[in-house]
Amino acid sequence: MEINAILAEAKQKIQESEERFRVMSDYAPVAIWMSGTNSLCDFFNLGWLQFTGRTMEQELGLGWADGVHPEDFQHTIDTYLNAFNKRVNFSMYYRLRRFDGEFRWMLDNGVPRYLPDGTFVGYIGSCTDVTDQKNKMIELSDTLKQRDQALQMRDDLLSILSHELKTPLTPLKIYLQTIKMHIPKVCDALSEESLSFSEAVENMDRQVDHILKLINTMLDAACGTFEKLILHVEKVNLVEVVHCVLERYKFKKDDSLYKLTYSSNDIFGQWDRLRIDQIIDNLVNNAIKYGQNKPIEICLSQSSSQTALIIRDQGIGIPRNAQTSIFNRFERAVSGKHYGGLGLGLYIAKENVLLHKGTITVESDIGEGATFTVTLPNHC
Repeated sequence: MEINAILAEAKQKIQESEERFRVMSDYAPVAIWMSGTNSLCDFFNLGWLQFTGRTMEQELGLGWADGVHPEDFQHTIDTYLNAFNKRVNFSMYYRLRRFDGEFRWMLDNGVPRYLPDGTFVGYIGSCTDVTDQKNKMIELSDTLKQRDQALQMRDDLLSILSHELKTPLTPLKIYLQTIKMHIPKVCDALSEESLSFSEAVENMDRQVDHILKLINTMLDAACGTFEKLILHVEKVNLVEVVHCVLERYKFKKDDSLYKLTYSSNDIFGQWDRLRIDQIIDNLVNNAIKYGQNKPIEICLSQSSSQTALIIRDQGIGIPRNAQTSIFNRFERAVSGKHYGGLGLGLYIAKENVLLHKGTITVESDIGEGATFTVTLPNHC
């Protein structure tokens, strides 16, 4: 009698435990299912039944699979049985028909169940409706695809522009070379007019060279090939390069437009002259574009290991949330309606700095101008 009483009490506790589980599962905010050792489902909570609009009898065994979308059916069954046979956790997405006939994306997580003595007794799993999140992910993916397509179109356009711009410049370069060759023959080399004319032609020739180099750089930027470029390192005087850039912008005719300070008349480093020129040119151009016609300050200094270039303007400034993205390709911190450009200048400057194993940073506040600081190792 005593043994029967103990068994009866144990059975009652098991029934009470199962009842508590069923009540708890019915109030759970997710759809819950359970299966036995034969892999067939033998329980669904109220959340599942309300979602599908079907009875427990209809869902038991493999009945629940009737609601799985035909396109997801095989993958769903294979994933479940593969995990079941290996006794491992699984997680999968599939579409399940709701009571109103609409298929909804479900995230199903299942784990094996064991008794205290280690006996395997089946699986338990929970399903969550993730349709809204899934749709947002699809929308985001579509947006990113459209953005990539737009960038590709822009890259293609830049490639075409680079080619078309180079086409007329090449014969122009040849004509200038021809004129330079014939200047001594048609003019008195000692006359003032001849020297002035010769200097003008030389100037035009240099500008054509510079434009061709810029076009090649624009093509590099469009194709994203900076990492493939090889630096042509030589001994470069940074002060000299800065003066060449300022001459290009005709600053020397109006010293009030800039203030140039440097720690020495000669600041040498082992760099790629063209790339250093591009860094300075793009930063100066940026300062002019957004500097509101106020003076620009350029500071150069050098230590035993590195060189610093600081360009500071007093213009519109850069929002803090844009001070990282402005160095990305085609990114702009202001509307293109009010300021021209392709959004390549700072990107090109940054990539050239990185090629030299240097750093470039910006400090700015709205309405208080911007300060760009470039540091370069003296030997890259």
